[in-house]
Parts: sequence; structure tokens; C-alpha cells
Amino acid sequence: MNRRRFCRDSTLTTAALLAGVYEGNLRIGCAGTAPIEAGGNASGRIRPNIIQLVPHDFGRTLACLGNRDVRTPNLDRLAAEGVLFTSHFQASACCSPGRGTIMTGRYAHTNGLMGLINFGWYLPAGERTIVDYLNDAGYHTAHIGFQHERENWQACRYRELLAENRGRQYWYTDYVVDHIIGALDRLRDGGRPFYINAGFFEVHAPWDRPEYQGRYDPAKLTVPGWLPDVPDVRRQLALIYGAAEFMDEQLGRLLTALREKGLEEHTLVVFNTDHGIDMPRAKATMYDPGIETALVMRWPGVIKSGTKCGHLMSSVDLLPSVLELAGLPAAPVIQGRSFAPLLRGGQYKPRREIFAEYNFHEIFDPMRVVRTDRYKYIRNLTERSRYYLPDEGPRNNNYYARGNSDKPRPWEELYDLAEDPNELRNLAGDPAHAGTLEDLRGRVDGWMRETADPFRGAYEFVYRPAQDRRYVPGGGAGAGGR
Repeated sequence: MNRRRFCRDSTLTTAALLAGVYEGNLRIGCAGTAPIEAGGNASGRIRPNIIQLVPHDFGRTLACLGNRDVRTPNLDRLAAEGVLFTSHFQASACCSPGRGTIMTGRYAHTNGLMGLINFGWYLPAGERTIVDYLNDAGYHTAHIGFQHERENWQACRYRELLAENRGRQYWYTDYVVDHIIGALDRLRDGGRPFYINAGFFEVHAPWDRPEYQGRYDPAKLTVPGWLPDVPDVRRQLALIYGAAEFMDEQLGRLLTALREKGLEEHTLVVFNTDHGIDMPRAKATMYDPGIETALVMRWPGVIKSGTKCGHLMSSVDLLPSVLELAGLPAAPVIQGRSFAPLLRGGQYKPRREIFAEYNFHEIFDPMRVVRTDRYKYIRNLTERSRYYLPDEGPRNNNYYARGNSDKPRPWEELYDLAEDPNELRNLAGDPAHAGTLEDLRGRVDGWMRETADPFRGAYEFVYRPAQDRRYVPGGGAGAGGR
């Protein structure tokens, strides 16, 4: 299914989709920022180098975030030396759109990157990203490894590609780290601050490298409560954790190199990811395992070491925060809120809620979400099967052992996260929670209106795949009439 099919299958006309998403972006997405002299920022401090580390399908696979099985000592140390965000959420639970929200500070239905670039979706040329803002400010911007927002690194407008990246073998963390370390002396001595965006293949399937295997005994792992405790789930978790540990080892080499080359004190390191791990109820879903993700930041002398932040944060908040830390203004089109004052001990008003969406991975499946500290509301705009797995994930009936996988999702879901953290009891039909349902329903409606969501005003399913003769129930590879 491609972008043309997306437009045909939805109830929106192509003209309406273009008017609601793309035309607006191309018109307003070019607002810029005035350059600031390369040597300093608005507050007179030397601007930091910035290294952004972005693994794939990583979720919250860190020991410091409470995973008692995985071993990630280097990233745990990074968190201990900076700030660990314990309630950070992705604004779009799918690869390309999730990365688009990080890079633009704008929601997927606003920036136009609503689906995978594999299926013809690209961040529109008129959309400005952190690369553009830092280029304007005199940074040397460089990319290495995996990117999933545009056709290639040149389209992303980086100044440099640090190493070849035409295929998976060039996206593994060991290769990426080798080439970053090899470039650090040159970048340090280049006379301007640098920004490196490093994307890793880990911990994406198929987990077939020998380096990942044999590190964890599946029988000794703790299976999260939102997954069925079956052998195949344990086996997959062991491989994911093995990939995460291998990645952590390689990043440890990079962190050591920053210190040895005198760059640690002058470099803001950001570690974040696109969405949850490749498991049912995680990647490509609106449940917390799909949208709650790791975010760690370190800048010695600016960000107090050992900080833990439990406020609700969204992936659209990262860009304005990084810009402010670098002394740069956020363009008016950026929809996220800077949390930089919080890191500096200044005034900060916490979010009441975060919003998230999902539109297209391999199939058309739009959903909208609001999450508060206590509750989550999900609006399903298509009548899809309950446990959808992206095509790159393994196929095994054991994944559906929890049952109801072939039953369509309801129009609305409501969860009390304090009483039901695994989001297994839908309270949308419970009269005792009618007030909460109405409140959160209204917040989603308001957000969709304010952000010109193309599905605003839809109050019934916009697509029913069960009525499509190509529909295959059960959430398998044919689900949704691909």
C-alpha cells in the first residue's frame, strides 16, 4: 500500500489531504532564525557541540529506566552524569513519522511525514529541521548511519556525510562509532561547533548478528505484563536485549573518546529513539510500550548530573529545547515546548498531557491519543485488528496467545494507568468513568482542530477493512488488505 492508496482508502479526497497537510507545510515551514556568531550564543556562553544518538525500535530498553534484565552500563552512566527523562513519549509511534517529529518539533500530520519513506512518504522540502536551524547558526552538520526522514542525506541538508551509508552493514553501531571517533579530531579543530546525527540499526529486527546472540538466557528473563509469557516472546526479548547491550558497548567507546579528546565538557549528548520495541502492543501501537521512549541528555556544567525528570514530555519538545540550550530561538512554527529552563533551574510549567498519533506503517491505520499522568484515551479511526505487527517483525501465533487478536479495535479506548498500567481493561464503556472519557475526548478534539488534523471532525470509522474483500483477520501479514 502506497501514498496514493492511502488517499484513496481514506474518506478524505486527495485535494483535502493536500490542503490540510502538505500545502500548509510548504507555505509556513520555511520560517528561519537569524544566524548567531559561531563562537557564542545569546547568553554569551560558548555554544556546545551536539551529538544526537538515535537507535531504532529501542523503546525504553535501559537498565536505568527500570529494566532489570538488560545491561546498559554506559548509557546508565550517561544518564547519571546528565538528565534521565522518565516520562518521555513519542508523538508518532512509527519509524519515519516518529523521527520527523523529533527533527522538526512538529506533529506528523502537520509536517507531512505521516508514513514510512519505504512507501513514498518524505518530509516535504519546505519543512525545516534541526539541521536547517543549526546550519543557519554556523554549525557544521554531519550525518552518519541510518536516517528515515528523506530520500538521502543531501535532501536532509547536512553539510557532510561522515561515512558510507548505503545499506544495513553501514548502520550498525560499531561501524558508526568507528567513523565518528575517526572524525572527532578534525571536527574539534574545525573552528565551529558541530552537530552529528548518528542513526543505528540496533535494535531493529532481524537480530541476526552473532554479536547479539548468547548474551541472555530467555528462561531467566522477566516478561513484561503486557506480553504473553511464551517461549517465542522470551527468545525475542533475549535477542533485543543482546542487541541493546552490544550497542551500549560501542557507545561506551564513543563516550570515552569524547573525554580523551577534550570534548566532553563542550558537547551536548542526546540519546533518544523513534518508538517502542518490535512486539505486540508496542511498536506501531498507541499503548505506552509503543510511544514511551528513552531520552537522556548530558552537558557537563549546564545540565546538573543525576537529574531525573518525571514530567510528561513529548518528542516535539526536544528540538526547541536543544535550540534553546544552544542559545538559538525556536521558530514560531515549532509546536513543541522547550524544557530547557527546567534543566537550568528556571521557571517551567509542566504539561497537563501529551498527544500522539499513528497513521501509516505498511497499512492505513490512523489513531489519535491523549495521555495524562493518570489516564489515556485512544481514538481508533479505522476498524483494525487489535494486535497488529509491522511486516518486519517475526510471525508466530504465540504472539497472539492473549486472545482477541482477530477482533477489531473499538472506536474509543480509555485506560486508568494507575490501576491498569498494562492497558488491558478498556473503561470507555464504564459509566463510572464517563466524565473522564468526555474530558479526554474533548482534549483530542481540541488538539486536532488547533493543529489542522486532516481527520478532525471524524466521528465514525473512516475505513473498515473487514468490509474489504482483501482483509485477512488475525493481524497477520495480509491484515488490512495490503
